[in-house]
Amino acid sequence: MATRQEIEGYVAEPNETMTVEHKGWLDLTDDTGKAKLAKAAMALANSGGGAIVIGFREDNQAGRALLSEARPAEIQRYGADAVNAAIARYAKPPFHCDVHHATHPVTGNEHTVVIVPGDHRTPIMTIRDCDRVVSQNKVYVRKPGPKSEDARTPEEWSQVLDGCLRARRDDMLDAFRVIMAGSAGDAAQPGLADDPLITFIARAEDRWAALVANQPADAATRFPRGGYDIAIAIEGDLERPGLPELLRKIDVAHNVKLTGWPAFLVLNRQPLDPHPVEGAIETWLGFDAPEGRRFDDPGHQDFWWIAPEGLLYMKRGFQEDGLDRHAPGTVFDYGLPIWRTGEALLFARRLGAELGNATRLRFMFRWHGLLNRRLVSIDGRRMLGGDRTCRGVSEVRVEGSATVQQIDDNLAEVLFPVLGRLYEMFDFFPLSQRGVAEEIMRLRERRF
Repeated sequence: MATRQEIEGYVAEPNETMTVEHKGWLDLTDDTGKAKLAKAAMALANSGGGAIVIGFREDNQAGRALLSEARPAEIQRYGADAVNAAIARYAKPPFHCDVHHATHPVTGNEHTVVIVPGDHRTPIMTIRDCDRVVSQNKVYVRKPGPKSEDARTPEEWSQVLDGCLRARRDDMLDAFRVIMAGSAGDAAQPGLADDPLITFIARAEDRWAALVANQPADAATRFPRGGYDIAIAIEGDLERPGLPELLRKIDVAHNVKLTGWPAFLVLNRQPLDPHPVEGAIETWLGFDAPEGRRFDDPGHQDFWWIAPEGLLYMKRGFQEDGLDRHAPGTVFDYGLPIWRTGEALLFARRLGAELGNATRLRFMFRWHGLLNRRLVSIDGRRMLGGDRTCRGVSEVRVEGSATVQQIDDNLAEVLFPVLGRLYEMFDFFPLSQRGVAEEIMRLRERRF
């Protein structure tokens, strides 16, 4: 479900993409108008979902800019019934779209935004012709341009079918979760003291506390204004390599770098390089390097442990507190929690492949020092709407688990319910799954 901020953004900043299509005003009492809307909706539905924004004209003389136009008097304001009836006339199986309205901030024109779902278990196909618009028995998809056309190549069909298979697999996984939860209800659950990840976290935190014990209270190494912790347990049939071999596997897992300062960063220069401590590999970037401290802001004062049993723990300060344009301790960026947790899970997934037959990742995240921070979009890509401030809590802890297949295919769906509990602390900010998916896509494509 799209947030109000996203809906308003589609209208305020029109931009034709693979997931957003802008169309002129359509007469939904006419078959041609219905078919044009249905074609756009079917193409998005078969390509993972998206939005149709109605009431914009492409101006070729202005570099194909999208111009806001007033709704003609003869066209009635679109309602959900009219939109979905138009789509159902041409689509099989029919599907429901949400319909919203938003006003352009400059022209004052009201536009319609149709949110198209993408989690379909079968391809959406046309059931009838409309001259020069759609043809019967076609499966329309979004293609680079962007444009909506019928699927023709093996690659295009593969994308459609892969999406359907993912939706079916998720349905099966949900059913299995219900079954397993019901069958395991009477089983004895291990206490926290029996959880190897909890024990590992406690050991790592004790070690970090010892490292910073002699640092000044306001030192960046102590994260005086807050930071975040990431703990992950890789589960499955794993080998337990010695520490030299574990370090080699960590290096292999780092062959894929998604950001400039990745989770569980390895620097190969003393004294910042990894070293063995208490049966684990440790990195702490709080050392004074011979040429002086290289990293003096909390967002680069990493501490991490990785153990041969597939246990990982990392502490890092808020990157936001090292920016010149914001006073330390005052802001919390929209995108960074998604990027950092997603990046850490992808790294753990790659390390799990090096350690053997990893099947699942169990994770715990903690953010502290949140009180009175304001949610912002540092890169300006998101309109968050109003003053979203964390007023009631200073710390948020969340946990979850996912199969390695879910990490590979559905990372946004894994993170969305977990991170939603963090974002709602900022005056009930409604994190959307679509927003998480867009950030994960940018992460995977290294568009930081």
